[in-house]
Amino acid sequence: MNLKTLSPEVRHIWSVAKVVQGVMGFTMGIYIFSWGPLFYEKLTEISTPQTGMTLTTFLFGVHMALIAFLEVPTGAIGDTIGRKWTVVWSFVCRMAFFLVLSFVSFANSLPIVLALGIIAMIAFGFSYTFFSGTFTAWCVDSLREKAPHIGYEHLLSRAYTYNFVAQIFGGVLGVLFYLKHVPYIGFLIAAVLCVGCVVFCLGEMEEVKNLKFLKHKEVSLAVITRRIGEILGTGFQIFRNSSVILALTLVFASYMFVVNIVDYLWPVYLRSKVPTDLQPSYWIGLVVAILLVSMAGSHTLTLWTRHWHKKNGAKTHNTVLRRWLIGTSLFAALPVLALSWLTKMGLDTFWYFTGAVLAVEFAYGLIAPCYETLINNYIPENHSQERATIMSFGSLMRSALIMFLASPAGGTSGARTTIGWALPALLLLVTALVGNFVIKSAQRKVSDTAAEGVKPCGDPMLE
Repeated sequence: MNLKTLSPEVRHIWSVAKVVQGVMGFTMGIYIFSWGPLFYEKLTEISTPQTGMTLTTFLFGVHMALIAFLEVPTGAIGDTIGRKWTVVWSFVCRMAFFLVLSFVSFANSLPIVLALGIIAMIAFGFSYTFFSGTFTAWCVDSLREKAPHIGYEHLLSRAYTYNFVAQIFGGVLGVLFYLKHVPYIGFLIAAVLCVGCVVFCLGEMEEVKNLKFLKHKEVSLAVITRRIGEILGTGFQIFRNSSVILALTLVFASYMFVVNIVDYLWPVYLRSKVPTDLQPSYWIGLVVAILLVSMAGSHTLTLWTRHWHKKNGAKTHNTVLRRWLIGTSLFAALPVLALSWLTKMGLDTFWYFTGAVLAVEFAYGLIAPCYETLINNYIPENHSQERATIMSFGSLMRSALIMFLASPAGGTSGARTTIGWALPALLLLVTALVGNFVIKSAQRKVSDTAAEGVKPCGDPMLE
């Protein structure tokens, strides 16, 4: 699909998605590979390695608990006051997160480090949940309004590719600043970029005209609370009654549990296992490799959907997307299980560790756009108003899993953290197999009903 042949309105949607995902990717790269080691080393200096790991995973748990608590309500806020303003507030909170994080390097007492960590996690929790689901909902509904014949997977996979490209630059800079003992410089750069993205979104994002959002003069706490309650009720009912949406959400939440544990703890493992003089080259090399394989995953989906559109002249079939989703989930789970077993046996696992991490990260480039496309295909058209809320349940489940299971999944120390990774990997393996069975059964049931000439009911858009 050539974007140059599309209408200016569709190209504008793509431009907004490209810029926003680019800023998200760059700022994510700045912190994601360094914040865990930053807190772990700071807390270890003040206390002990075991206490440092415990408190680092505690902050990780606080981070996920906040996301679990805020995810669905903030999704409902996006469906109430508008996706544009919710995305803007997301970047405002993201700016606050980086500003607070920049002070951690200068803290020298346990209470101050913990206080800064908790404040940073609160700011990030609001930032993440305001953006999660809401921006994808804006992309999907804008595309449905301007060009309903174009599949969401094409736009979303290309946007993720830009996200990963930007993460490469942000990740390298973030690690370099960290290894030079000036991580706060990277955090301040990220804060400035967030301010720029706020200005960009205010000027370029337009609300979808066929959806109804509260106007500013109508906004009050009572009105917002009532509207959020209505949207939450409707969104939860759709989520509860659709076996396909439930299965997709469980698979996605389980995978995100794996990738979050890996993302936040592999630098801690590397810091513990690799000699100090070799850490810069190993660390930067693995950061670049991770982001390149993630980009390769999303680009693979882009090429496939482009081929599908060219061959069939239609959106990518849901069955094909399901196979990509389930197959890639298994591809991510099995290497991590093998790595955990090898570590448990006391073997030298560095290269197995590298391969398992790269497998998990390659999967992300495929799973994220596949999931977001599939779940939006299954959301009934007459419930587009609740789209952001329904999509928030996946992130809520992921956060709940991490909140309750982060400590056992993190292991007892940096050098043995990979043993605990077996827990999220096993959960992903089970949910992928069960989810595949549930979705296939639902699709087969609808196909048989349609063949008998009976109007299908239940899960929408299963064909």
